[in-house]
Amino acid sequence: MNIKSACYYFIFSLTLILLIGYILIALNNRYQFDDFGLYCLVRENGFWKAFQINFFYWETTLNTIILFSLLKWINLFPPYVYSFVILLINTYCFFLLLKTIVKHYAVKMSSRDTLLISALVIALTYFSCRAMGNAVYWVTGQIFYCLFLSYLFLALHFWIKKKLLLASVFMFLFAHTRINYDAIFLGLYASYFLFYWYTNKKIILNWKSQIPFLFFLVGLITYVIIPGNYRRLDSIHVAGPEQPLSVILIMKGWISAFKHLAGILLSNWKQLIILPVGLLLGLYLGDNLNLKKLIIPRLLIYCSLAFMISYIGQSTVVYIAIKTPVGYGRIFFLLEMLLFILILLYGIYFGILLQSFLAPKIIVPLIYAMSITILLAVGFDHYKNYRIATVFAKAYDKRIQHLKQMKQMLRKENVYLTALPNSGVLEFEEISPETDNTGILPDNNAVYVRYYQLPFKIYLAK
Repeated sequence: MNIKSACYYFIFSLTLILLIGYILIALNNRYQFDDFGLYCLVRENGFWKAFQINFFYWETTLNTIILFSLLKWINLFPPYVYSFVILLINTYCFFLLLKTIVKHYAVKMSSRDTLLISALVIALTYFSCRAMGNAVYWVTGQIFYCLFLSYLFLALHFWIKKKLLLASVFMFLFAHTRINYDAIFLGLYASYFLFYWYTNKKIILNWKSQIPFLFFLVGLITYVIIPGNYRRLDSIHVAGPEQPLSVILIMKGWISAFKHLAGILLSNWKQLIILPVGLLLGLYLGDNLNLKKLIIPRLLIYCSLAFMISYIGQSTVVYIAIKTPVGYGRIFFLLEMLLFILILLYGIYFGILLQSFLAPKIIVPLIYAMSITILLAVGFDHYKNYRIATVFAKAYDKRIQHLKQMKQMLRKENVYLTALPNSGVLEFEEISPETDNTGILPDNNAVYVRYYQLPFKIYLAK
């Protein structure tokens, strides 16, 4: 078997294992706290009133309308339906963007290869991101952090193709996704002009082509002025004394953020496999002359600087908002995706370079060794998490069935439930035990009472 064939079978097999593993684990996914809570909010108040409540008293964007519209179907569809559909949408939208970029730079690549690489990037991001449970399995989180990310893919796709109206619409919607996503895009946008100026020693601005960016700014402004977002911000408590905001303090935040970046890269083997995957991808694409001319050190340096600027942008916004440059895991989803793509680009470059120095009889055994190691590691990890998720899902379903039976028996006394087993990579927040303050039911307990309309209170057994 030659180099290209061996690498193709690896890339195809890895993508297939990543997708099948994700699907099998997602089959055991269950609706969680915010899924039930937002559904009940709409059921109890009506769609428009629920939006007003969120608009003035809790975190809200225009995309909340879409979120409410999707969550109203949770009585009809199990959560894995959302998982599968969003995965497909992410893959297809990224495929459109990648196909447009490839065509724009006159790189000859078949639709089959473009689709395969798109599926690999999305599946690898789902697998290697550190916030798997609350970014790619939890329904509300996946809608916000994955589905709405497709707005950016579509916006850039239409922007490159000069379809400015569609690009403007999707840029406006993307601006209402998350403020940290907006900061990342601003970093990418600034990096583009910086690189353009460095290459051409001047900037020629076509104002018409910047219409989508103006729509993005309008979306960002309308996002920022929503009063509920400030209520949500005030609810986030960060350990440590309050310090007056200053430039020096923000720069200290940058230092902390870059220390955190090392943790993203080296947190576990799921991130470390990305470079060898890119290396094998480079060996597969090594005969593509136009691609070899495109992926050069200059491009890699530019992409690295663009990532750094975007990372500083997010860190600054997060630091100003919650006084920490790190924040919680799922806000790094887009940033981690960009980092993984950057690592893949480095891997592709080194893979192309490797073919110039080593003979095929040396490269092929290396391909087999890396392929077997990576495929076994990924396959075993998915199998382990599938077993954990299956045990959790059965116990969860048994708990819900028990609550429904108690409801049918018209029970009025409190119900005490045993703790569920570990949910693994799936997002799950366990209910709380009873406290001395018996008049107030903990939020995560109350949401089950509201959703299933239980005539009794539930607590975790001590």
